[in-house]
Amino acid sequence: MIAGEGTVYAHHSLSAYDVSKTITIEGTIKEYKWSAPHCWLVVMVGGAKGKIVPWTFEAGTPMVNNKFGWTRDTFTIGEKVKVTAAPMLDGTPGGALMLVEMHDGRKLAGPLATYLKK
Repeated sequence: MIAGEGTVYAHHSLSAYDVSKTITIEGTIKEYKWSAPHCWLVVMVGGAKGKIVPWTFEAGTPMVNNKFGWTRDTFTIGEKVKVTAAPMLDGTPGGALMLVEMHDGRKLAGPLATYLKK
C-alpha cells in the first residue's frame, strides 16, 4: 500500500501554492464547479489596461466544503465576491481558496484556510 499512500499524498499536496502568502482579489463569478475530487471557483477580475482575467481557485472536496456551509448552490454566476487565497507559485492567476466574502456580507471559509493555519 505504500504506492497508494504516496499517490494520495501527492494528490493532496499544496506544492503549487505559496502558502506563506495570501492574496485578496475582487471580481465576478464566472464558474463554480461542485465536483470531486475538488471544487473550483473561477472569478473574473479586472487586470492591466482594463483587461478582464479569469482567476481559478481550488477549494476542498464537496463533502468537506459542505461541513463549512457550502452547497452546490452556494454561488451564482455573475455574483460579485472577494476571495482570499494562497497564490500560485508560478504567478498564474489563482490559488488555494481560503475565504470568500459574498456581496451580502456573508463570509465563507474554505477548508484550506484551516489547513494553512496549522
